[in-house]
Amino acid sequence: MKELQLGGILIRFNPFLLLVFIFYWIFGFLWEIIIVFGITFLHELSHTIVARYYNIQILEIELFPLGGVVRLKEVYHIKPIEEMIISLAGPMINILFSLLSFILIYFNIVQDYFFHFFMFSNIIIGGFNLIPVFPLDGGRILRAYLSRKLGNHKATLITIGIGKLLSLILFVSGAYLVYYSYSYLYVVFIAIYIYHQSNKERQMSIYILVREILHRKKTLVKQGIMDSKHLTVMETVDLKTVFKYFSSGKYHYIGVINSNGELVASITESQIIDGISIYGGDINLSMYLDFIREKETS
Repeated sequence: MKELQLGGILIRFNPFLLLVFIFYWIFGFLWEIIIVFGITFLHELSHTIVARYYNIQILEIELFPLGGVVRLKEVYHIKPIEEMIISLAGPMINILFSLLSFILIYFNIVQDYFFHFFMFSNIIIGGFNLIPVFPLDGGRILRAYLSRKLGNHKATLITIGIGKLLSLILFVSGAYLVYYSYSYLYVVFIAIYIYHQSNKERQMSIYILVREILHRKKTLVKQGIMDSKHLTVMETVDLKTVFKYFSSGKYHYIGVINSNGELVASITESQIIDGISIYGGDINLSMYLDFIREKETS
């Protein structure tokens, strides 16, 4: 995989990109693929510029045949509003280029095939990236919006569910269209890609949330103060369900109540993580509290 440094940012080029350029060159569309590649690069670069504004470290930009991706370091630090703005930056730059191109074309300042192609390519790339599924920007925007009230993990699961539903619709539609023309085979590949990335995002979300919680504990000890969020939970609820309601940027306190609505205990998010690591996520709060009391009395 080829790579270069630009402004301190590592840029990787997927080896299949060369094959794509050769393919389009053979069929006489070299300048078109160069324009699309340039738009994709500027799209990803806009993400990095906004991320740097929020002092978020960029690991790398990778460009591949289906688009590109910006990899950020320690994403568990990112607040929902920051993730939303960073994700919006790419499509917004495409919309801006489209509007500028339209104005120049409308007033006959520029009348050129490649300029028209540039305008429509920006519309397609920007619009496609706003579809609310992972790994597209729209999926991250939706997750950031939902996570403000539902928590990062639950918001991620909802977005993944939407992505899997869309991938199923695309797969069935693509398979039907392929029966009439093999040119629609790309629809099937897009469906498989979205489904695969949705599963990958699910695995990453749990890992990221656990790392964030562990980091929050250290931050609380270091700073001595932190915003908190209070959850009221029935004692019959299991630990993994409580975990799903944890959100970014806040330290969680859990008030455990019984069937009469009486408070029986208060525990922290750190205790929930400890309980999952020792007893598993299926144990309910009532049983877990019994184990805690047994340890305290022994």
